[in-house]
Amino acid sequence: MMFNETEIRCIRILAKWFEDSRDMVNKPEAIKAFEISEPEYTPLMRKLKACNAFDKVLSGPSPTEFALDFIPGAHCVQLVHEIEAQQLLSQAPPDIVEQLYQRTRRNPKTAWTIIIFLILSLVFSTLNNLFEFVHKLITFFSK
Repeated sequence: MMFNETEIRCIRILAKWFEDSRDMVNKPEAIKAFEISEPEYTPLMRKLKACNAFDKVLSGPSPTEFALDFIPGAHCVQLVHEIEAQQLLSQAPPDIVEQLYQRTRRNPKTAWTIIIFLILSLVFSTLNNLFEFVHKLITFFSK
Protein backbone atom coordinates (compact mmCIF):
# COMPACT_ATOMS: atom_id res chain seq x y z
CA MET A 1 0.00 0.00 0.00
CA MET A 2 1.26 3.46 -0.84
CA PHE A 3 1.49 6.06 1.90
CA ASN A 4 2.03 9.81 1.74
CA GLU A 5 4.53 11.62 3.96
CA THR A 6 1.98 12.40 6.68
CA GLU A 7 0.87 8.77 6.87
CA ILE A 8 4.47 7.55 7.01
CA ARG A 9 5.23 9.98 9.82
CA CYS A 10 2.15 8.80 11.74
CA ILE A 11 3.00 5.13 11.24
CA ARG A 12 6.49 5.77 12.61
CA ILE A 13 4.99 7.50 15.66
CA LEU A 14 2.57 4.59 16.19
CA ALA A 15 5.45 2.10 15.92
CA LYS A 16 7.45 4.06 18.48
CA TRP A 17 4.44 4.10 20.80
CA PHE A 18 4.04 0.35 20.35
CA GLU A 19 7.73 -0.26 21.10
CA ASP A 20 7.41 1.96 24.17
CA SER A 21 4.45 -0.23 25.26
CA ARG A 22 2.00 2.66 25.21
CA ASP A 23 -1.49 1.66 26.21
CA MET A 24 -4.48 3.71 25.23
CA VAL A 25 -3.88 6.89 23.21
CA ASN A 26 -6.65 9.47 22.92
CA LYS A 27 -7.64 11.62 19.97
CA PRO A 28 -6.30 15.01 21.16
CA GLU A 29 -2.95 13.48 22.06
CA ALA A 30 -2.75 11.76 18.65
CA ILE A 31 -3.66 14.93 16.73
CA LYS A 32 -0.93 16.82 18.55
CA ALA A 33 1.69 14.08 18.06
CA PHE A 34 0.79 13.51 14.40
CA GLU A 35 0.82 17.27 13.74
CA ILE A 36 -2.42 17.11 11.77
CA SER A 37 -5.70 19.02 11.87
CA GLU A 38 -9.04 17.76 13.14
CA PRO A 39 -10.51 17.19 9.61
CA GLU A 40 -7.46 15.13 8.59
CA TYR A 41 -7.74 12.86 11.64
CA THR A 42 -10.67 10.60 10.76
CA PRO A 43 -9.60 9.73 7.16
CA LEU A 44 -6.06 9.11 8.35
CA MET A 45 -7.17 6.86 11.19
CA ARG A 46 -9.55 4.92 8.90
CA LYS A 47 -6.69 4.25 6.48
CA LEU A 48 -4.37 3.19 9.30
CA LYS A 49 -7.07 0.93 10.70
CA ALA A 50 -7.45 -0.66 7.25
CA CYS A 51 -3.70 -1.40 7.42
CA ASN A 52 -4.12 -3.12 10.82
CA ALA A 53 -2.07 -0.45 12.57
CA PHE A 54 -4.12 -0.74 15.77
CA ASP A 55 -4.75 -3.52 18.24
CA LYS A 56 -7.96 -1.87 19.42
CA VAL A 57 -9.95 1.17 18.32
CA LEU A 58 -12.70 2.75 20.39
CA SER A 59 -15.14 4.97 18.52
CA GLY A 60 -18.17 7.03 19.45
CA PRO A 61 -21.73 6.50 18.23
CA SER A 62 -21.33 9.01 15.38
CA PRO A 63 -19.24 8.20 12.24
CA THR A 64 -17.28 11.40 12.85
CA GLU A 65 -16.26 10.11 16.28
CA PHE A 66 -13.89 7.51 14.90
CA ALA A 67 -10.85 6.41 16.90
CA LEU A 68 -11.48 8.47 20.01
CA ASP A 69 -9.09 6.10 21.78
CA PHE A 70 -6.82 3.44 20.31
CA ILE A 71 -4.00 1.06 21.12
CA PRO A 72 -1.08 0.96 18.63
CA GLY A 73 -0.55 -2.50 17.16
CA ALA A 74 2.47 -4.61 16.32
CA HIS A 75 1.73 -4.33 12.62
CA CYS A 76 2.94 -0.68 12.77
CA VAL A 77 6.49 -1.90 13.23
CA GLN A 78 6.12 -4.21 10.23
CA LEU A 79 4.72 -1.32 8.18
CA VAL A 80 7.73 0.83 9.10
CA HIS A 81 10.09 -1.94 7.97
CA GLU A 82 8.21 -2.30 4.66
CA ILE A 83 8.29 1.48 4.08
CA GLU A 84 12.02 1.62 4.80
CA ALA A 85 12.65 -1.31 2.44
CA GLN A 86 10.70 0.45 -0.32
CA GLN A 87 12.67 3.64 0.25
CA LEU A 88 15.97 1.72 0.04
CA LEU A 89 14.89 0.08 -3.21
CA SER A 90 13.90 3.41 -4.69
CA GLN A 91 17.32 4.84 -3.79
CA ALA A 92 19.21 1.87 -5.28
CA PRO A 93 21.11 2.57 -8.49
CA PRO A 94 19.26 1.42 -11.60
CA ASP A 95 20.09 -1.97 -13.05
CA ILE A 96 21.92 -1.46 -16.35
CA VAL A 97 20.76 -4.78 -17.82
CA GLU A 98 17.15 -4.03 -16.90
CA GLN A 99 17.40 -0.58 -18.49
CA LEU A 100 18.77 -2.09 -21.71
CA TYR A 101 16.07 -4.75 -21.71
CA GLN A 102 13.31 -2.15 -21.25
CA ARG A 103 14.68 0.05 -24.04
CA THR A 104 15.03 -2.79 -26.53
CA ARG A 105 11.83 -4.62 -25.68
CA ARG A 106 9.15 -4.23 -28.34
CA ASN A 107 11.52 -2.30 -30.58
CA PRO A 108 11.20 -3.53 -34.21
CA LYS A 109 14.77 -2.53 -35.09
CA THR A 110 16.11 -4.64 -32.26
CA ALA A 111 13.94 -7.59 -33.27
CA TRP A 112 15.13 -7.43 -36.90
CA THR A 113 18.75 -7.09 -35.77
CA ILE A 114 18.45 -10.23 -33.65
CA ILE A 115 16.68 -12.16 -36.44
CA ILE A 116 19.32 -11.15 -39.00
CA PHE A 117 22.11 -12.08 -36.58
CA LEU A 118 20.58 -15.52 -35.99
CA ILE A 119 20.11 -16.13 -39.73
CA LEU A 120 23.69 -15.07 -40.48
CA SER A 121 24.99 -17.33 -37.70
CA LEU A 122 23.04 -20.24 -39.15
CA VAL A 123 24.25 -19.53 -42.70
CA PHE A 124 27.92 -19.14 -41.69
CA SER A 125 27.95 -22.25 -39.53
CA THR A 126 26.30 -24.25 -42.35
CA LEU A 127 28.84 -22.91 -44.89
CA ASN A 128 31.71 -23.71 -42.54
CA ASN A 129 30.48 -27.27 -42.11
CA LEU A 130 30.02 -27.59 -45.87
CA PHE A 131 33.58 -26.35 -46.59
CA GLU A 132 35.00 -28.76 -44.00
CA PHE A 133 33.08 -31.62 -45.58
CA VAL A 134 34.29 -30.74 -49.07
CA HIS A 135 37.85 -30.39 -47.80
CA LYS A 136 37.69 -33.84 -46.16
CA LEU A 137 36.28 -35.35 -49.36
CA ILE A 138 39.05 -33.83 -51.45
CA THR A 139 41.77 -35.03 -49.07
CA PHE A 140 40.18 -38.50 -48.93
CA PHE A 141 40.07 -38.93 -52.73
CA SER A 142 43.44 -37.33 -53.36
CA LYS A 143 45.31 -40.07 -51.53
